Amino acid sequence: MPFDFIKTFTNLGRIELSDTGQENIPHENTGHEKIGQQNIDDFLEAVAARKSTPGGGAVAAVCAAQACSLVTMVARFTRGNAEMLSAIAERANNARATLVSLADEDVLAFEALMKCYREYNRENQTPEAIIRIDSALVQAAHAPRLIIRITLTLINDLKILSEIGNPNLMTDVAISATLFKAALN
Repeated sequence: MPFDFIKTFTNLGRIELSDTGQENIPHENTGHEKIGQQNIDDFLEAVAARKSTPGGGAVAAVCAAQACSLVTMVARFTRGNAEMLSAIAERANNARATLVSLADEDVLAFEALMKCYREYNRENQTPEAIIRIDSALVQAAHAPRLIIRITLTLINDLKILSEIGNPNLMTDVAISATLFKAALN
């Protein structure tokens, strides 16, 4: 049940979105079209293509971003504490934009990791090549770590909306919970 998911994760405590530790990790520009600039069909075609990217990390980020859009919508349609609801909508909207950027970061980091593996396997089996792989692995884990962290920041807001949100939009709250859960899994 989606609402059970909300209850489970609200016990983790509040994580501030500003604590995501977003560093600017440089990546080689591979010329991929930014995910946020693609239409849905193009993104789905890119995921289905016989290529490694975009893959699960980018899909998880987009999934969580969709949940953020629903949270924002529900907060904007809910009457009550306008200041609190506005803050929820702003947090979710900011998280949505960050998650879309993280989808791109995930693509670039994974492509950089694959390039390191290819170079190592071909001709460069040196300690320096292993260090480059280790560094690329750390960078490849950065976006998924932040996707999880950002998703967890919004669970408390989702719980509030499940309790006081516009009753006509409870299915949207439930779908948000399901999308967040999918992004975390």
